[in-house]
Amino acid sequence: MFVAATEGERIKSCLHEIRDISSIFRQLSHDAIKDFVQGVLSHIRPIFDTISGQSYELNEDQYSEHEGCDPWVQHLLAELEQKVFQNLRPHFVSTSFDVFIGLFAEALAARMEGIVVNELRFSQLGGLLLEREIRRLILHLSSAFPHASVRIYYILSP
Repeated sequence: MFVAATEGERIKSCLHEIRDISSIFRQLSHDAIKDFVQGVLSHIRPIFDTISGQSYELNEDQYSEHEGCDPWVQHLLAELEQKVFQNLRPHFVSTSFDVFIGLFAEALAARMEGIVVNELRFSQLGGLLLEREIRRLILHLSSAFPHASVRIYYILSP
């Protein structure tokens, strides 16, 4: 009986060590994906520069002109689809890709918030236009990644 108790404790100890090691690997994986997200964002930096250069101080005529097009949103979505998501998805296991999408959405939201708060000036109509563009971005990402749509919507919602 004494031997069985010792073996039981040993097995428990091994299981705890496996759990701890698993937690360490999960954190390392998360950190690596987070670093990777920053690298991906650096590749689409010119689009952020375009957003920063946009004028959202619009009058009614300018708002009407811009109402039918979302040039930076279309460009950003095309870049993300062609250069990021289509090329990366086959190289990730599904759970890692889900983590990547969530971390990417967080980083994108932080970058967009920085631009809106620190770099843009806008009128009431310009604010409406900007909100519509951001909602279009959220809608596209949510429909492209339905398994992560709730998280994307929560992170990116204005």
